[in-house]
Amino acid sequence: MKIKLGMFFAVLLVGLVACDDDFGIVGNGRPETETRSARYFNELSSSGSFNVYVSQGEERSIEITAESNLLPYIETDFDGDRLRIRTLGMHTLHETYPINIYLVTPDLEELVLSGSGRIETESFAADQFSVVVSGSGEIVTSVNADELDAVISGSGKIFLEGACGEAEMGISGSGIIDAYDLAAGDCKVVVSGSGSAWVNVEDNLDVRISGSGNVHYINFPYVTSSTSGSGQVINEN
Repeated sequence: MKIKLGMFFAVLLVGLVACDDDFGIVGNGRPETETRSARYFNELSSSGSFNVYVSQGEERSIEITAESNLLPYIETDFDGDRLRIRTLGMHTLHETYPINIYLVTPDLEELVLSGSGRIETESFAADQFSVVVSGSGEIVTSVNADELDAVISGSGKIFLEGACGEAEMGISGSGIIDAYDLAAGDCKVVVSGSGSAWVNVEDNLDVRISGSGNVHYINFPYVTSSTSGSGQVINEN
């Protein structure tokens, strides 16, 4: 019986190691840069712990710097006008060097980030621009738009600069939207949870807070607000 139990645990251990080998891949410490084919896209979604940098330019391009054995597991594909960046299959990448992805595109209208990664962009102009963070990731972007939507679910962060006519912002969880450097004409902010927003509004500010989150504002808009909980609308002028 002892021999059989010993064999059982040995087989179990081998199975666990095999599963880890199948799904968890450790970087080999040798970073390389790979250029991939790119076509038209004006939307971007990134899922994982990647650092994505987006520049404005006429020639579209995708360049990835990562450890050589991880590169095959970083998937870039297109779904309509959206470029999707994600890990291939169910693999988990354990990088020892940061995974940096550099994109160039003339147009950009939407950024979607899930996980713990980061997206940083140069300035883009659009009629409508959308920013979405789900998880603990961070988006830093500059935009000039007629309409802007920014939404966080989780503990992530969004940093906005530029200008827009109308802005709608939503926070669910403990996330942060810092839009002091975004000059907005009208702005609506909805906070559910402990998250907070910082906004710069010229004309009208509409705030709805449920929970302990705060909305801080600068400039001198006309303010309407509804709060449920300990959250506050704070004039920072």
